[in-house]
Amino acid sequence: MHRLGIRNAEVSVISDDMIQQCVLKDAVDPANESATNDMASGTDTVDFAALRVLSLSFKNVFKIDNLVTLKNLVKLQMDNNVIQEIEGISHLTSLTWLDLSFNNIAEIKGLDTLTRLQDLTLYNNNISKLENLDTLKGLQVLSVGNNSLATTDGLLYLKCLDALRVLNLEGNPVCSDPEYRSFVLAHLDKLKYLDYSLVDVGEVVQAREQYQ
Repeated sequence: MHRLGIRNAEVSVISDDMIQQCVLKDAVDPANESATNDMASGTDTVDFAALRVLSLSFKNVFKIDNLVTLKNLVKLQMDNNVIQEIEGISHLTSLTWLDLSFNNIAEIKGLDTLTRLQDLTLYNNNISKLENLDTLKGLQVLSVGNNSLATTDGLLYLKCLDALRVLNLEGNPVCSDPEYRSFVLAHLDKLKYLDYSLVDVGEVVQAREQYQ
């Protein structure tokens, strides 16, 4: 786990100007073509309602706010900020991809309505408990490495994620348990990748026999 400090003793708020600048900087993204059509006529304006992809990485953002008009986003990247709480995104129900890695988040919450989410990254935060993911039935990829997850029993919560195929827990205290990998594979036997490593069918069979 790595706690990020507030760089230069200043934090940023998400403003319309910040969003527009980020979108125009990444205007080559074909997913945002309809949102940046005005650029062709020489007007640097963005149709926020048409945005599908937004990257607000490395912006020193402290609070997730002012995203209310971006209801059609499918991909939101807010890694490497100083965010402490997951909030202000419950209306983004079209999201399939969310990256909140390298922040200061201590609790998983505020994701209940994001039922289309397929890929969630919470890598390198301050999370000590897996919770509040029950409604994410389509979640296929989850990265919670480099956090503060300490017990194997706490990992059993992930059994509620039937679609989960890729899981990263590397860098958590729980990984030092010699039984960690076999425990995870015994109870989450549909995983294809665990901690960047391909799961072997034989591994799963052996793990299930060990814990049956």
